[in-house]
Amino acid sequence: ARKPHMKALLQSDDHWKLRKNTWLEQFQQVKQSNDFRREVADALEECSMATRRLVGPILHCRPVESHLMQVVGQSRERGVPFPQLVETAEHQRILMDFRNTFDHEGEAGIHRIFQDWHHREIKQSEERKQLAIVPAESSMKELQDGLGFATKYRKDGVVEWERGNHEDALKAWRLGCEALQRIRVPDTHPSEQKFFSEVKVALLKNRALAALKLNSWQEALDSSEQVLKLDDQDHKAWFRKACALEGLGRLQEVEACLSMIDSIAVGRPDRDRIEQETMLKREKVKALIDRDQASQQRMLRLGLQKCLFSEEREASTSDAAVALEDAPAQRVELPRVDDLTRKRLTKDGAEDMLK
Repeated sequence: ARKPHMKALLQSDDHWKLRKNTWLEQFQQVKQSNDFRREVADALEECSMATRRLVGPILHCRPVESHLMQVVGQSRERGVPFPQLVETAEHQRILMDFRNTFDHEGEAGIHRIFQDWHHREIKQSEERKQLAIVPAESSMKELQDGLGFATKYRKDGVVEWERGNHEDALKAWRLGCEALQRIRVPDTHPSEQKFFSEVKVALLKNRALAALKLNSWQEALDSSEQVLKLDDQDHKAWFRKACALEGLGRLQEVEACLSMIDSIAVGRPDRDRIEQETMLKREKVKALIDRDQASQQRMLRLGLQKCLFSEEREASTSDAAVALEDAPAQRVELPRVDDLTRKRLTKDGAEDMLK
């Protein structure tokens, strides 16, 4: 059946108005991003040569670009010049982590950086939502449903993990954590609070383990830190945090986690096994640090051998330039052409030659 003309026209207008507004919003976002890119490029020109060399090869990475845009925004809010803000120790460490990952892993490292950055943005957005909207105390029915779903997702993740489906296991444990975020246990129910904490700690530790298996270092670090906020004596959470820091290239921070594990292991029946694991991790991290230092020293030694930082290089370059200036110019003799006897190419002749 044919629709009424005015109704169909109204629906069509509403549809295209919605599409138009969506396009305008997307265009505004693209324009704003382009303005930010130009501003970042102009601001980098005012930075030191070391910062430009550090950022130059990785500026095309979206996480690096997003981080620099955030620095530009902070520079506007605080009234601090961009070069002064971006060359602080914190931002230099973040940029150095980006550069080291790019140098060692290439395109795969860029993809992993983007995944970690995307997960961090989602996490920060969720935290802002949680701060804005505090859930009310849940009823017994909501508690039972939420804890039931979380327990089910926890078991499903264990089943998938034992089958070797690590991605599916991570998805199940993520859903379990989301189910717990939607409920709030009243203070008058201590037994439910204890069970809630146990399920949450188990889900977070499992999520950290799966994230480590899939090289999602930032998610593993976030999950481990959430566990430590609930129980700072959990040696598994400390060890998984150390592994996540190692994956992120923050090797200097691993020792603090391992020292905490050694102090927790005192008096435990499995102390020998825990100390053996921490010893192996220390040896591995020390080997990585020594390798990085040896690589830096080798690069510096090669630079010194080639006189990259000496005055002799500048002197040899200037001598070569002076020699080129003083060298006699070779005269090139041009053939003499008699205008009276030379042959001229006409338009018709050119067309015949091209055929």
